[in-house]
Amino acid sequence: MQTQSIHPSYKPRRRLTVGTAFALSATIGLAGCSFDAGNDPPNTEPDSFKVMYYEEQSFYDQFGMLYSALHPNVAIDVISTNTIRQQETEDYQQALKQLIDEEQPDVLMLSETQYKEMAAEGRLLELDPLIERDNYDLEGVVPGLIDYIREQSDGRLFGLSPSFYSQAVFYNKDLFDNYGIPLPTDGMSWEQMLQLAQRFPTDGPEQARVYGLKAGYNTDLFQLGMMIGMSQGLNFVDSNNRQITLDTDSWERTYTMAADAIRSNTLYSEMNQSGTFNSTEDYLMHDPFIGGRLAMAVESSYLLDQLRQAKQHLGEKGVQNWDLVTMPADPQQPDKGGAMSVSTYFAINRNGANNEAAWKFIQYIHSDEYARVKSKSRSGGGFPIRSAYIKDDDGHNLAAFYKLKPGGNSMYAGYENLPADFINGFMSMATKELSVMIQEDAPVRATLASLEMQGQQMLDEAIAAEGADETAQAEGQ
Repeated sequence: MQTQSIHPSYKPRRRLTVGTAFALSATIGLAGCSFDAGNDPPNTEPDSFKVMYYEEQSFYDQFGMLYSALHPNVAIDVISTNTIRQQETEDYQQALKQLIDEEQPDVLMLSETQYKEMAAEGRLLELDPLIERDNYDLEGVVPGLIDYIREQSDGRLFGLSPSFYSQAVFYNKDLFDNYGIPLPTDGMSWEQMLQLAQRFPTDGPEQARVYGLKAGYNTDLFQLGMMIGMSQGLNFVDSNNRQITLDTDSWERTYTMAADAIRSNTLYSEMNQSGTFNSTEDYLMHDPFIGGRLAMAVESSYLLDQLRQAKQHLGEKGVQNWDLVTMPADPQQPDKGGAMSVSTYFAINRNGANNEAAWKFIQYIHSDEYARVKSKSRSGGGFPIRSAYIKDDDGHNLAAFYKLKPGGNSMYAGYENLPADFINGFMSMATKELSVMIQEDAPVRATLASLEMQGQQMLDEAIAAEGADETAQAEGQ
């Protein structure tokens, strides 16, 4: 299929219009400010900049209305990337770069993969000189986040993100007290957490019994082992050399630990549960943690929001006495192990015509003031990058979401260097093989050696097929 070009006359832009002006009064009230001070001088030539975002209404909802309220003399043109997705194009990334080259937006909204690639290609403006020049305050940003972003771009900073996602370990204090089990702590290892989980009873019907730990939606052996191993810097594939690396002492220790936890029958799996909900109360109480049947849960801000709803709707029902600790730490690097991730980066197009206006916008949406305003609405998901606004009224340990530096590897790190068809096929095969290992009580090391051999064969075949496709496409041009 031939890649469809983006029509050069396409102008998916919008300045502040009547359609967005209606919402500005509420936005201004939320921000608690006026146009009289700290805003653009009334008689200056208006600034303008172009921003590339996936959908213009979403941009104004999340960023544009508030920024326009504070800066009425700034004209924002929104260039939507939705047009690329609506076209029949085989290479989205190439079409995105074509859109950037044709429209030259000043501010780019990028995924992590796009950020890494465009930083390496020299398409982005480095932010460090601007931060130093303007003495831009990054002190209040959660620990480790800036370092994490730098790691995606060879130690240099080409973008920022106004929010991040993370996980922590929620725990039910009453269950621990009832069974006389010590409470979990910040920085404990995976081995320590799994040992705590295995001290809870395992008897009773599935939908009524107590569980020690929920470590994901479907706690199969492959996923649990990957979660543990990658938090300690392991990876099952060397994406640069395209080699599967599972037959090692480190992976053997990891999967032995994970297999013991699976066999203990203390782990909760959503796949084994079912139910119908006739009310909000039924829906909330079905969650094993909210319902008081789960000692620990590895979860994101989603469970935090569910617990806030439970407080409103359930009263004295459900879990009452809960708190959080960090994700398990790497024993070799006790300050690492966090599950922090970033889904959206804002960067400045190096070839844009309005770099200063773009930088002012990026400064604001990553500022303390913006974080303060957005923390009141919690729209858009995730956490604000300013730690002062990650808190609740009950004093729960929300610092657990950012206290540890990100772990050694993302489960998806380097996947862009591998054939697109390989990963899903390998994960499916590995999940089945490890399930058989549990059922037949087969040796861990022998199973990992088999996975490495089969996985390498699958990867080599996928690489060969990819090369053949590229050759055929080149000959057809």
